Amino acid sequence: MIAGLNREIKNTAAHLKNRKAKPKVIFSGLGPNMPGGNLSGKNTRIAEMIELAGGINPITQFEGFRPLTEEGVIAAAPDIIVMTERSFERAGGLEGAKKLPGVALTPAGRVGRVIPVNDMYFQGFGPGMGKVVSELSARFFAEPQKKK
Repeated sequence: MIAGLNREIKNTAAHLKNRKAKPKVIFSGLGPNMPGGNLSGKNTRIAEMIELAGGINPITQFEGFRPLTEEGVIAAAPDIIVMTERSFERAGGLEGAKKLPGVALTPAGRVGRVIPVNDMYFQGFGPGMGKVVSELSARFFAEPQKKK
């Protein structure tokens, strides 16, 4: 199990080695006790997963989680916003996520790069972490869908 996890992490790192640009990725969560949303700062499992998947968490002003503010989101200028599937649903899908404070004024909000992920992705560094990092990386570097 450990060998498989290490192999997936190394394969993802090798795939990312030649990437020149890393997308700025923020995580925003919405829950029953945080209807306005929270942002993930530095020194969180989420920040670590973002980095392992090839992104950069631009929220470095604080550790842990803080309430989502318009100023904070705009200043972060994310290329991608990651939310759990439940948070994405609570927000009202893509259109609802764009209405969260500041999101519409970011590069991610303008092009609709809000990525819902399985709620278990950020629960810890368990045996599925290699797969999660690989899947996140693939989604971070996928070509954005063109609107028709």
